[in-house]
Amino acid sequence: MVVKLTRESVEVAISEYELVGADKFVLEHGCHGVKGPILTYEGRSLDAISIVSYAGKLLGDEKNPLPEQIDIISDITKPLRRAGFVVREHLDVEQRFWWVNQDQTREEFEVGFMWSPFTRKDGKSNPNYEFMSETSPGDYVVSYWAGLLQGVGSVTHEPVVSPKPAYRDAESWADEGWYVQVAFEPFSTPFTPKDHIDSIRPLLPERNSPLQADGNGREFYLTEISGELFGLLGKIGGETSATTGSASALAKPAKERAAYRPSELLDDKHESDLRQRTDFAGPLEKERLTKARRGQGVFKRRVQAIEKACRVTGTCQIRHLIASHIKPWRLSDDSEKLDGNNGLLLAPHVDHLFNDGWISFELDGSLLVSKHLPSEILERWKIDRHLNVGPFNQNQSKYLDFHRTYLFQR
Repeated sequence: MVVKLTRESVEVAISEYELVGADKFVLEHGCHGVKGPILTYEGRSLDAISIVSYAGKLLGDEKNPLPEQIDIISDITKPLRRAGFVVREHLDVEQRFWWVNQDQTREEFEVGFMWSPFTRKDGKSNPNYEFMSETSPGDYVVSYWAGLLQGVGSVTHEPVVSPKPAYRDAESWADEGWYVQVAFEPFSTPFTPKDHIDSIRPLLPERNSPLQADGNGREFYLTEISGELFGLLGKIGGETSATTGSASALAKPAKERAAYRPSELLDDKHESDLRQRTDFAGPLEKERLTKARRGQGVFKRRVQAIEKACRVTGTCQIRHLIASHIKPWRLSDDSEKLDGNNGLLLAPHVDHLFNDGWISFELDGSLLVSKHLPSEILERWKIDRHLNVGPFNQNQSKYLDFHRTYLFQR
């Protein structure tokens, strides 16, 4: 790159991209004939090359800041990631396996997250930091600290930008970095890899290995390992929900579960596909289905006929409530999209907790709270974890079953 990208310049480029439209923006600022990576930003999918080109023009005098021969990694992907943006080669990301060294940050294991800076204080980066932005929901992570492999976790959300937590001895790290939510579980038998190095050594990656040849650890944060090595470590460490069975057998259900997570990108694609359909009786039916995505129109009126207030807060003023799908709109068929039994009236903060699977409900009205939700959230929002919101009807049961099975973060 001729210029160093800043977060501000990229955000200005994204605003212009959305203002003029993707086709026109890419035509003017993209690199024709080159298929580039995808920048994901606040649930939207954008052409990374044209964004970098425009952002570079804002920061420099060159008419075209991109080199004649583009190196996708060094010219596009790395500058965007170091500026704090998630970049993917394509949207359909394969499941991956990771090893995280949490010696300096072992509280992450208990709370359920990983964090690393974009760079060190001196502005230098390394692959261990950049790997953070490559993690994806459904990936698995094995945790190493205090000389032991302590347990495994599954990534539950996309990476986001976050300030540095209050770590001890972290003065050398930049103040902003990647935050990745992970549901960790301890091994039944934490173990030192040195005791099993003869089995582990042949499966270590050639580059960015987490261990030395003798089994001692190396100084790093996050690195990628193979599914075969992950499966071996799980077998040695003992049963958790993430290691029951072989790694290859786990891959499909983990990614299937991740596919149910909220995603503006997938919702946008589903809405685009819906608008292209020609099997509707008329345009009104198509409009009803698209409005239902945002809790509007016929869907909201049908929910109001069943639900009279927010189940958690008791708020009944409809203008302050969201008609939220229980089974997500994208995953519902046409009938389910408009079914009032597939909806709840929720206050915005409760809608956030419910849609992201932090809370759910039993059919008798018992509130379910994810073990991964910090108790501080419930305390500050004055939500009683032992709350019973009243029973649901039988027609709501199949939707609540779906939510508890696929969305609730147990």
